[in-house]
Amino acid sequence: MISIIVAMARNRVIGRNNSLIWHLPADLKYFKKTTMGRPVIMGRKTFESVGKPLPGRTNIIVTRREGYFAEGCLAAGSLEEAIEMAKSPGSNAGDSGGSGPETGRHGNDQGGSGPETGRYANDPGGSGSGSNNTGAASEIFIAGGGEIYSQAMGIADRIYITRVHADFEGDTLFPPIPEREWKLTEEMHHPADERNKYPMTFRIYDRK
Repeated sequence: MISIIVAMARNRVIGRNNSLIWHLPADLKYFKKTTMGRPVIMGRKTFESVGKPLPGRTNIIVTRREGYFAEGCLAAGSLEEAIEMAKSPGSNAGDSGGSGPETGRHGNDQGGSGPETGRYANDPGGSGSGSNNTGAASEIFIAGGGEIYSQAMGIADRIYITRVHADFEGDTLFPPIPEREWKLTEEMHHPADERNKYPMTFRIYDRK
């Protein structure tokens, strides 16, 4: 199964200047729980804003740069190639332990390397993307940025959305979700609290 995972403002903004606009620990926890042990695909500029591989997951970077190398990651020339790599036996990474922090959420994929901020921040887990599971992944996650999301909308089976209940200015929007193609199958609300400035709703959409 191919799944998109994204945090989106009420006005569909997902990022600004290659970084996320908010810091919501409840969303970080949800992202980690949902993606842990699975392949995660993201664009090069999104990865460079993250700054390092997501712990306990196979990290696959989509880039047009020939010979691109990032330690602990795989590189693919297109989203289609990345998905085929993720389907290969051994792509289903396990959590190898360790304490490397995660930084930067999948936001705007239109910039170069940027500050280590956003969704992955302060998510302790394993270090690197090594796989200790020889089976093929049952679910592949696509984590941005904007261009990658647009390409993935036509092939994804599921969308995990954290809907942040506030409007923000930004330079990257998540594509509309056509109701004729998608159905809401799960919804859970999280109110604002002392650690999370904005209320949010976790939603799962499955293709009809």
